[in-house]
Amino acid sequence: MHKPKLYFTSVSHTLTSLQYSLSPDPATINIELNINKIGSYRILTCSEEELILEVKTSIQGEPESIFSLEAIYIQSNKIDTEKSEKFGSDEERLEYVNDNIEKIIEGGKGLEQITLLVGNITSTFGNIPLIIPPFFSIKRD
Repeated sequence: MHKPKLYFTSVSHTLTSLQYSLSPDPATINIELNINKIGSYRILTCSEEELILEVKTSIQGEPESIFSLEAIYIQSNKIDTEKSEKFGSDEERLEYVNDNIEKIIEGGKGLEQITLLVGNITSTFGNIPLIIPPFFSIKRD
């Protein structure tokens, strides 16, 4: 059975929140640090004309007291109604979006901008910048 696909005419991003905390404790400078990157999303609108997502990227150091960074942005996708195929129902469209969320978010290029922000913010005051890959991954049950 052929499954419909979504195509987008434009994608825009709006940064809604950015939080960064860094431990100023000099005793933490020479320790081994593990970095964890966690992605999550929420579908705000999923209609025939547009798909709007809230995308959250959280980066934490272990031990957690060293630093943390969280960026949240809105990704607005305008759907190409001429190229995109019609879905049988709203539920079918939602299922398609959830099944293809990594491709949709990565294709929007918002994570590349977050990567640049993270590098700039973490390099303040002569620190080595933290460069994270612009890939989105979530835990699937």
